[in-house]
Amino acid sequence: MKRFLLKTMLTYILPMLLLLTGIEVVLRSIDNDYRNKEAWMQANAPSVQVLTFGSSHGFYGIRPDCFDKKTYNLGFPSQSIQYDQYLLHRYINKCSSLQTIILPVSYFSLFSEMEDGGAWAHVKGYHIYMGCTYHPINPIYHLELINKEKYLGIAKQMGKPLNFAVADSLGWGYKRQWGDQKPNFKQEAMHTVAHHSRNSQQSTLPNQQRLTQIIETCQQKGINVILLTTPTHPSYYTLLDSAMWGKTQRICEQLDKKYEHVTYLNYLKDSTFTDDDFYDADHVNRQGAAKLSTKLNNWLRGDAVIR
Repeated sequence: MKRFLLKTMLTYILPMLLLLTGIEVVLRSIDNDYRNKEAWMQANAPSVQVLTFGSSHGFYGIRPDCFDKKTYNLGFPSQSIQYDQYLLHRYINKCSSLQTIILPVSYFSLFSEMEDGGAWAHVKGYHIYMGCTYHPINPIYHLELINKEKYLGIAKQMGKPLNFAVADSLGWGYKRQWGDQKPNFKQEAMHTVAHHSRNSQQSTLPNQQRLTQIIETCQQKGINVILLTTPTHPSYYTLLDSAMWGKTQRICEQLDKKYEHVTYLNYLKDSTFTDDDFYDADHVNRQGAAKLSTKLNNWLRGDAVIR
């Protein structure tokens, strides 16, 4: 029996483990935004003056190249407030020149956790490449192998150099196919709002506490905080649950009022953004990102305040 088990292990199990280990090593070697942003921050943190965070609304919506001050985008698709806080704490002591952080707070931000929905697969990026230890023993947050998006990405790039990075040199997610998007705003908004409205009230208090902790950490360091709600298309914001959105808005306004170093900029319904500025119902495109970022830069310069 022992001989049979040993033979089985050597014949089947060991080769399989070696194969899976090899695949994991290859997947980790492919260029990606988590590794690149970690490397950029380790090399440049002392000189950065403005850091931006957030989910896809920040990742795609805030262009550091439109700012006068040295700015870097630390947003990622689906990034929750929990991981905004993690990244701030990871780098803040190295950011000796940091003056301002821009923290997007969207309709869903206070009601969601990455681990609770389809965004769970993104969590491993923080663990593998950015030193996060929130889930020390759960393998799904430590292995690239457990991620169908990786394999789909490889399939799309067959015959080309493999690259999972989509952000530019300053962290902005510029590689979306902006010119190819011809959205049916109304139809898309119904699906998106329904997805964003699947909230967990249990997440609200922890996320509010994290938001307050971020603000108070910045207060101790003399860093200003801009809470930002990014522009959305009317087809999106007209469908929002009024109670859910009202709670988010009230919390942001209360934090603005309570803390002198905090400003809440709410562009959700900003009428200066037209159809041509949107990639889809809740994300600006390249042109819209430039417009939003210019507004933010003007606010930082004191040239304009649009609240």
